[in-house]
Amino acid sequence: MFTIVCFVFSFTVVNAQASLVKENIKEFFKLIYTSDIEETELVERFFYDSSDSSKNFWSSFIAGYRVDSKENEVVNFKRFKEDVLSDNIEIIVFDEFNERDKSKFKNWDGIPRKGICKVMGKKGFHQLILMRENKISSLIILDKTGDLTF
Repeated sequence: MFTIVCFVFSFTVVNAQASLVKENIKEFFKLIYTSDIEETELVERFFYDSSDSSKNFWSSFIAGYRVDSKENEVVNFKRFKEDVLSDNIEIIVFDEFNERDKSKFKNWDGIPRKGICKVMGKKGFHQLILMRENKISSLIILDKTGDLTF
């Protein structure tokens, strides 16, 4: 009985966290989309607050919209924002990846990447690696067709 109660509680917490993730991201992009504030400043203000543990979860989000490439270029953030705001994408949260999760993404090679990443090939997804109390969580963002390219 105790085990069942613990499982139900854990499942509820994970689902609540996933909902919070979605709402935080949508709210964040709405603020960026409608304000003149610098993106970096907004990320720090919106996702990091030492008195609010739910915001601490996002303290590494600042790295999420930049990717180190040969040209050291910034990811097409505007397109990403528009996709989030228009509900063209689906946001899935995993605490850890396992074999079952990997099977959902045909072209994923199983290598975690920091920041928003582009997977080889047309079909793919973008991934944010977020730190929370030294535990890595992964936020998977993909569009409804599985085709997310910039």
